Amino acid sequence: MVEIGYSGGNEEGDMKRYSHEESIVELPGGATMEFVWIEPGTFTRGSPGPETYLDGEAPQHEVTISRGFFLGRYEITQGQWESVMGVTPWSGQEYVQSNPSHPAVYISWNDTQEFIGKLNGAAGEEIYRLPTDAEWEYACRAGTTTRWSFGDDESQLGDYAWNAENTMNAGLKFAQPVGTKLPNPWGLYDMHGNVWEFCQDWYGNYS
Repeated sequence: MVEIGYSGGNEEGDMKRYSHEESIVELPGGATMEFVWIEPGTFTRGSPGPETYLDGEAPQHEVTISRGFFLGRYEITQGQWESVMGVTPWSGQEYVQSNPSHPAVYISWNDTQEFIGKLNGAAGEEIYRLPTDAEWEYACRAGTTTRWSFGDDESQLGDYAWNAENTMNAGLKFAQPVGTKLPNPWGLYDMHGNVWEFCQDWYGNYS
């Protein structure tokens, strides 16, 4: 899955940005993409203790995001991907339903770089990229310090995320339309579930 960010600098001389400002951009092929402005700031990165699948996320440490950025409000959809790329790599694959509002899947990191290249080509400048791992976690946490952006109560997870319990275990053996669960405090959807996201970089063990 892809979640695209783009530059919207807040250095002296740039236009003033407002927290959670929205921007809607027309993509090659006629589709549109909605972005949310993420203010710079400092957050505690990593997991506080042992958790399944999070062995490499400790110890926690403070990270500063020094420059704001725009981040896609939703996961990239099949409709957006097909509009830009002209192909549907998920067609005929297992555990996926072809639907323009479902997230684009069965794509590689290199595919995302080609997708971004087409966006930058249409824009005439290098403004689009994947978010860094730190930027993504910062946006996912959305100013919170709890286990999830909505708190520590796992019983609420189904209100914010599509996961195995409310998809495969409920007979829905594929991802779900983007933006159909509740957003995090910064107005970003599906940050805790549905499908995984690519980032521009990667991290090693924090220790």
